[in-house]
Amino acid sequence: ADGSYALCGIGETVKDLIFGHAGEDKLKDIWEHTPILQDIREGLPNRLEGVCGECIMKERCLGSCVAQNYYRSKSLWAPYWYCDEAKKEGLFPASRLHPAC
Repeated sequence: ADGSYALCGIGETVKDLIFGHAGEDKLKDIWEHTPILQDIREGLPNRLEGVCGECIMKERCLGSCVAQNYYRSKSLWAPYWYCDEAKKEGLFPASRLHPAC
């Protein structure tokens, strides 16, 4: 709660996910000119990796929380940990995966 503009609450703990500060930076400028935010807008959902990239719900879910995924893996496109673990354990429903996967 230091006035940081960050990607989600968890973003405040990851330097790469802090984009500026209230009172110092204009939110509009951050939204329009921050490369990582532009990358997210252009990359979701098609650049999602792993089970998220294979999932039929990726257009709605968008990989869950991108900030949490980045925190865990240092990749914006990493799969959501819960779904990733479920797939590794054979618990992710096959009916939710694209047939070609």
